[in-house]
Amino acid sequence: MTNLPNTYDLTGKVALVTGARRGIGRATLNLLRARGARIVASDLSGEVQALEAGDVATLVGDVSDEGLARRSV
Repeated sequence: MTNLPNTYDLTGKVALVTGARRGIGRATLNLLRARGARIVASDLSGEVQALEAGDVATLVGDVSDEGLARRSV
């Protein structure tokens, strides 16, 4: 996927990615990051914190929890 032309420049945008620790969520995070987006990554597992970097902030918890959902925006 990262070999596709960069026709979707997301520089200056922020994306919230749920389930970011693995699978489709992780692939989505990587693609959006490659397109220039800043990421808020959330997952139920505390292991998501390992993804934190300059352009990735992390939240641990269930996004169906209204409090976490409000804090993530």
